[in-house]
Amino acid sequence: MRPLLFALCLLAALAGAGSAAADTPLRDVGEPEIVEAVRQALLAKGLSGDIRIALAKRPPVIRVSRDAALTVLDLTYAPRTSRFAARLGASGQGPDGRSFRLTGRAVPVIAMPALTRTVPAGEVIEKADIGWIEIEAGRLPRDVLADIDAIVGKSARRPLPAGRLLRRRDVATPIVVRKGDLVTMIVVAPGLELSATGRVLENGGRGDMIRVMNVGSKRTIQAVVWSAGQVRIPNRPRIATTASLQESGR
Repeated sequence: MRPLLFALCLLAALAGAGSAAADTPLRDVGEPEIVEAVRQALLAKGLSGDIRIALAKRPPVIRVSRDAALTVLDLTYAPRTSRFAARLGASGQGPDGRSFRLTGRAVPVIAMPALTRTVPAGEVIEKADIGWIEIEAGRLPRDVLADIDAIVGKSARRPLPAGRLLRRRDVATPIVVRKGDLVTMIVVAPGLELSATGRVLENGGRGDMIRVMNVGSKRTIQAVVWSAGQVRIPNRPRIATTASLQESGR
């Protein structure tokens, strides 16, 4: 009887263990969790910033214990080609306790300003025209405009399509004064402010240094465009600029 009793107890124990395993709550691990695990492993390996990950093929959906965490067991990364190979498994292990391998590309990216609409030539770009796109960090042109303040308020030199990176040659300072315009020339110095009428000799935007002819003296002076009807003359050399204005009789 004793052997029979032992066998019955053993069968009962095995049945109980199988029932407990069957009752263990499981969850599916899909691509988003796998990609995020690889991302965190790459950051720990030394990559910085945002990383765009593209898997070579669709990963398998694995089933693991509900409280198990997906872990990158080993990882290799080649910066020159941006390719990686990884082996992943679960800390609680799934029913079969297996790991799996996957490969792909991991590319550091950077957010850059870009137009949200096509801007015609000569039109001023406003803040509402700017959006953001992700570009591979290693493929940025040297003269790309990364600062939104370097874009807003500038005019398009040519028609600029939506979604394209902007470069310095794409934009210009909007024309404020044009060749032939009459403007007020002003020189300001400590204790002194003189003005005269001048004729603009070349187009210019705000802040540009342009040539202006004093209408009274017929002298040509270098002046900075201040507004649509005003230019300011640098107060150096002070004597020369003052003399040029005084010759006009003002």
